[in-house]
Amino acid sequence: MCDFGPDGLSTGASPDRLDALVWALTHLLLRAGPEPRIRSL
Repeated sequence: MCDFGPDGLSTGASPDRLDALVWALTHLLLRAGPEPRIRSL
């Protein structure tokens, strides 16, 4: 991610892995799920 700039990667390689990382983190961090349940004793 440090090698990525406005024009892409400095090596000219495809940024597919960086794109996949962003999508994975977005999915994990912003996923709206059910609230955790607390069982009573």
